[in-house]
Amino acid sequence: MSPQLQAASASFISRAAQSGATGRLATPDELSVLQSRLGSLLPSWYAELLSVTPVIGIEFLCQAYPPERDWNGRLWCGWQPPEDLLGETFNFYPGVEVHLDGYFSIFSDVSGGGDPYFIRASDGDDPEVLQIYHERLRDIIREVRGFSVRQAGSSLSSFLDSATFDSD
Repeated sequence: MSPQLQAASASFISRAAQSGATGRLATPDELSVLQSRLGSLLPSWYAELLSVTPVIGIEFLCQAYPPERDWNGRLWCGWQPPEDLLGETFNFYPGVEVHLDGYFSIFSDVSGGGDPYFIRASDGDDPEVLQIYHERLRDIIREVRGFSVRQAGSSLSSFLDSATFDSD
């Protein structure tokens, strides 16, 4: 795991705890299933993160859109447990398609939109975070396998650093 991601995940956990949010570690069985199902899609640094940092299940706010006069632009995200990660990656669109390009889901959009967040295994140990929509949107230029994509964070560490835990 990169030093930046290690520091960002420690800060994320600390800020979550201060707000009363708690997560859990992945169990050895869950890590085994992830390795078995994801194979080369599962980077060793992500398995390490899930095994040493209690992030699973934490809900947090991310800056999804620029703030507007009547809305702060933030959406609730949830760190997916391994079974949800596998479901979003292999059983539901867009994961069914984008995993063929090396992406796997790590965060759920729990604000109601339902468009999950993905990282790509081949993008190193601090990859960009993408929200991949279920459909093609007119105002978004970037696509993966025909699905509209919004960069949610230039890196996972920057995404975690910008996370907040209250709706104010």
